[in-house]
Amino acid sequence: MFIAILMLMGSAANALGLGELVLESELNQPLRARIPLLKTGDLTEGQIKVQLGSQKDFIARKMSRDSIYLGIQFTLDLNHPGGPCVILTTEAAIKEPSLTFSLS
Repeated sequence: MFIAILMLMGSAANALGLGELVLESELNQPLRARIPLLKTGDLTEGQIKVQLGSQKDFIARKMSRDSIYLGIQFTLDLNHPGGPCVILTTEAAIKEPSLTFSLS
C-alpha cells in the first residue's frame, strides 16, 4: 500500500484544505493519485499553485528530499468529477511502499 503524508505550506494554506490521498495505481507502477482540495472557495487555477516543497522545507521538517520526489508531477484539476484536486503522476514506476514529502 502506498501512503503519503503531505503538508501544504505558503500563503494559501489558510484558504485551502487537503483531503485524503486517493491512490489509483499499485506498487511497482507509475504513480497515479489525487488529493482532493477542500475549501477552495472562489479561488481560480491562477491563484492555486502546488509543487514539491523546497529543500529548505524538507530540512525544517527533518525530512529527506530524495530524488524519487523530483519525478512527481503535480497537476491542478478544479473540474475533476470528484471535485477540485491535485493529481500526482510519475513516468517511472514507484517501488517504495510509502513516501513522505512536503508540498508548497
